[in-house]
Amino acid sequence: MAMRVPWDEYEAAILILACVDYNAGKCTKKEAIKNVSQALRKRAENNGITIDDVFRNENGITMQFMLVNELLTQEKCGLRGASKLFINMVGLYKCDRVKFQEILIEMGKTVEIDKRLGEKIDVSDSATAHLAKDNECKEDVVEREHEELEVDKSQIIEAEPPVLALYDIDLYKEEFALILREDYENGFRIKSGIDRDRFKAYYNERFTKEMPLSDEQFLDILKTIGTVREERIYTRHDDEQNDILKQIFENVMLVFQNGATCVYPKAVYHRYQIELIEKLQIYDEEFLGSVLISMSAGKLKKQQTFLCLKDKEADLTGDVLKVLKSSPIPMSYADIQEVMWYIPLDKIKHVLVMTKPIVQVEQETYFFAMNLPISEEEITEVSRLIHCALENKTYITDVELRQLIADNCQGIFTNTLEFTTYGIRNCLAYILRDSYSFNGPIISRIEQELSMAEVFAQYCNEREQVTTEELKIFASEVNNKIIYWDSVRDEMIRISDELFLRHDKVEFAIDEIDSILNDLCEKNYIPLKDIGLFMHFPKLCVQWNRYVLESYLYKYSKKFKLLHASFSASGVFGAVVRQDSGIENYQELIIDVLAHSNQWNEKNSALELLVEQGYQQRKRYADIEKIVHKAKLLREKINTSEK
Repeated sequence: MAMRVPWDEYEAAILILACVDYNAGKCTKKEAIKNVSQALRKRAENNGITIDDVFRNENGITMQFMLVNELLTQEKCGLRGASKLFINMVGLYKCDRVKFQEILIEMGKTVEIDKRLGEKIDVSDSATAHLAKDNECKEDVVEREHEELEVDKSQIIEAEPPVLALYDIDLYKEEFALILREDYENGFRIKSGIDRDRFKAYYNERFTKEMPLSDEQFLDILKTIGTVREERIYTRHDDEQNDILKQIFENVMLVFQNGATCVYPKAVYHRYQIELIEKLQIYDEEFLGSVLISMSAGKLKKQQTFLCLKDKEADLTGDVLKVLKSSPIPMSYADIQEVMWYIPLDKIKHVLVMTKPIVQVEQETYFFAMNLPISEEEITEVSRLIHCALENKTYITDVELRQLIADNCQGIFTNTLEFTTYGIRNCLAYILRDSYSFNGPIISRIEQELSMAEVFAQYCNEREQVTTEELKIFASEVNNKIIYWDSVRDEMIRISDELFLRHDKVEFAIDEIDSILNDLCEKNYIPLKDIGLFMHFPKLCVQWNRYVLESYLYKYSKKFKLLHASFSASGVFGAVVRQDSGIENYQELIIDVLAHSNQWNEKNSALELLVEQGYQQRKRYADIEKIVHKAKLLREKINTSEK
């Protein structure tokens, strides 16, 4: 911290001249204060004094300006506490202009300090016309100085700080309140020696006098003018600020009166953030929570990160359920947040996801399942329809269920027109949870729950052939357009870009085919794209191509296997790999491919090589950095062994 320097006569004179110019209309108050601050800070620097942002800054000058101007004009400024130095210097200015000018000259300056500080002082009549008045004023000043010195001596003799008169306490209250308001927005820490020392330094800077109080007296006064919370003293709020806090508190208590069991200060702070920052200088939700607890007179308590009534436990799940139960229509995040403004949205989302009676009916939209506009009799009828449908098949889809309802239960269909198929299915999944299994859009007997992979396998198994387009349509009905290719390939042989045949429709001569592949694959593997001629392959009921070869390797070959990143909706990618090669998966395959190639040097060129040689369709792979690192190590090992 920079050294705190008491005001001297020269600085007081400069301030007085600024007040004179302001009163004469030569400059605005803001200009006068700014120029005084700049002049005094510059002078201190020229004198080798280390200064900080507080030293003679405009905030401090403003206070002194008001006090000095009151001494000059006798117009009350609402402040008290002008220092002895200011009183004497104003008296000197009024009664002895010559002496006043000499003080400036003695400091090595002319009276022309700055254009803003005015013209030279005219002292031509000081020794003649106003001589008698000057002498009278000088006597008054000397007498006042003598009296003040007597008081100072008595204070020095005292061992303890003096007992303050009522007037003095009021003065300190005004001065302390100013510092507390301007310099301690986050509160004065009662037990902090640093805060005490800093406060005294601010006091000395602003009022150019020492604070002759003990720490006990000092803290007692601070506590009377401020509000004590959590070992800190904060400035008290004015009527407007109190009204804001009162309104916030009343709204919070109304939430509890309406049946809520918890309120999050974080959410309350977010709702009133602008007013709290701009009007109350409250910058975090924790402090706001403490204020609300203090205002509640023992009615509220804090648990974890929320507030609740002292005699009740919090039940956030129950609170959210209550809101959803009261709504006859689905509610979006925004709808729920509008009602439950006192709960953070992430907390609400967690309850929505984890509470089974609350189901998602659209994107970011939820509904209390039991509020579905359907009677007990109608529920029984829907259950009967599902049971009948499952007598001849292992599952039905939600699309099929809605069609069943439209064909057989016109009342239900009409009353639920506003709901999506997705929404009706999720509501019925909860309502009929003890009777049927709902796995996404797949509805089956409760003892026969099917995975999506099983659904695709069954779909294919029930058909002699299927097209790519039919698979896409089915996927859009049951699984957000995702095709389970492994399940499809377990049941089907792909014979073209568009058509799949069930396995029992194609018969392979396995040993003969493997023998041909053995001749083609001279090493441990060969890219599928390198096999383009099939004239030597045994005849099939379908024409040989890479799609057929891919299916053969995936399910039938005894000596070879298919390794690839994944099946593709269009095209064939990957490699024919010997069963006894020691290469177990696709990752090991491409590490080996890269290790035996010098056509790449980093991940991008490595991906380009893999795509170019037909091992994969796209220039991306999740663990490519790890693959490249391992390939480089293997390449070094190969190069070392060859030497």
